[in-house]
Amino acid sequence: MESRDSFDDFYSIKKRLDTFFGQDSDSCDNTSFWRPAMDVYETASTFVVKIELPELDENDISVRVEKGLLKISGERKKKPAAKSCIQIERPYGPFLRQFRLPASVDDERINAELRDGILTVAIPKKSCDTPVSLKIN
Repeated sequence: MESRDSFDDFYSIKKRLDTFFGQDSDSCDNTSFWRPAMDVYETASTFVVKIELPELDENDISVRVEKGLLKISGERKKKPAAKSCIQIERPYGPFLRQFRLPASVDDERINAELRDGILTVAIPKKSCDTPVSLKIN
């Protein structure tokens, strides 16, 4: 399964520019595009994507398949600030992760579950047809 994240380059460039211009990413305003931590692995029958999305619920996340791409997007909204901010390290704002699905998946049976801040997307493989022997005439 090929990872194709449209914000990879943007995220990397932004981090370099912030460092170059001496901007502290550990400020009280950490709203920008962000990339949630993610694992992708394969079992005998399924591809599995796990993404860390703490403090998000089902209404904050979109999982869809478009033209052979699995797209997972959403937004972590910033909570109202306390009277004084000391430090905010966790990013807020929109995110997008997308993957080209192999032709061998059954995109009609994809299942997504959010539990304890982890989004698990199970992408079943198409069942293999039993080989058929043909009689030669």
